[in-house]
Amino acid sequence: EIQAYDAPHPTAQYKVGPRIFPELVPTNTTFPGVVYMAIGMKDPVIGVAPMHSMSKIFPGKIFVEEVEEAGHFVQEWDNAMRFFGGSLKGKL
Repeated sequence: EIQAYDAPHPTAQYKVGPRIFPELVPTNTTFPGVVYMAIGMKDPVIGVAPMHSMSKIFPGKIFVEEVEEAGHFVQEWDNAMRFFGGSLKGKL
């Protein structure tokens, strides 16, 4: 299994993203600022209910957008930029 994971990564330098990602996920309620959370309603990895639960840890202003056509990687959905640009206009 480890060999399969290592295959596309010739050196440790290429694994920086997966290693830093856990540090980017907020785990407390002291997050300062506005939060925008887009939930892919077809997400087979995390799912909708856990994402809604996660949205409740933020104390400040939060916008939760349910994107019916998107899966786990919402930002890679075909219409992402057009969709998010329009939905955020005037909210931040």
